Amino acid sequence: MGSRKRKLQDQLEEEKLKNKKIKEKTNKIKVQPEDETSNNPEIQKTTQNKWLRRLPKPEDVVKLEYKDFNFEDYYKQDQSYATAIIGSRYSGKTVFYHYKLYPKHKKYNDLNIKFCENLQAEAYDYLDEKDKIFAYEKFHPEIINDMFKFAKKSNNLLKTHFDFDDCSSKKNNKNNEFINQIYIRGRNNKISITFSTQDMMYISNTNRGNLDFLFLLKSNIPSMKKKIIENFLMDLVPIPEQWYTKAQRERYLYHWYEAHCDNLDEHGIIFINFRNAEMFHFKVDIEKEEKLMKKYK
Repeated sequence: MGSRKRKLQDQLEEEKLKNKKIKEKTNKIKVQPEDETSNNPEIQKTTQNKWLRRLPKPEDVVKLEYKDFNFEDYYKQDQSYATAIIGSRYSGKTVFYHYKLYPKHKKYNDLNIKFCENLQAEAYDYLDEKDKIFAYEKFHPEIINDMFKFAKKSNNLLKTHFDFDDCSSKKNNKNNEFINQIYIRGRNNKISITFSTQDMMYISNTNRGNLDFLFLLKSNIPSMKKKIIENFLMDLVPIPEQWYTKAQRERYLYHWYEAHCDNLDEHGIIFINFRNAEMFHFKVDIEKEEKLMKKYK
């Protein structure tokens, strides 16, 4: 019995040694990556981590909390704000502003001044005759300058809100000193700004750094999605730890962005609150908002 037991132990040891040699030999074999991360030197160093050999897919996305956006939770009557709305044409920027922001801006500000491209457009039918007195086609920087002068002379008598709706151009807006002043010191003069644009690059780096709130809607242009990812989402969105190469993180955020804003009919929106480091997504229910609008008329 003793000799049979020793013989069995020897066979087991021999089998373990054989398996160990096979495993060591297999680990030396380089496995070709399955996607475009193949140029990443990290992949050539090891194949132990299976995540390095593929990019994230839409089903890998961890979605944000979904909840309704309530204006009063964030915009306080005694404060001023810098807000940006970014999204492609027909993404629902004007619809969102009409139902979610416009009624409360009208209620809480003494003066609302609007700059847009075409006041005759159907999208602005919600403006009444009084609103249109302070609505202008094209951008007029001298009006901003006049409001700052008035605020200084009157000791901030009026609470003023400027609404820029797709009247952006890099030449006129990005480096305009008066727009910059609203972002930088407007809150000290009871002057707020809502800047709606298709191209986030129309908002300078300094002004992006002074934003209180950001609303992201659908972007149809891949290059614009990439800019939004690089300038906002990369540092704000929690990314699962298995996606840690640059290519993986960018692809994850690309799918993440689409998952929250892809449905044009429902106007999916990502809300980022820079003041309190909060982020969630919501959708504009037009039928519901139409009923609520009656309360403000």
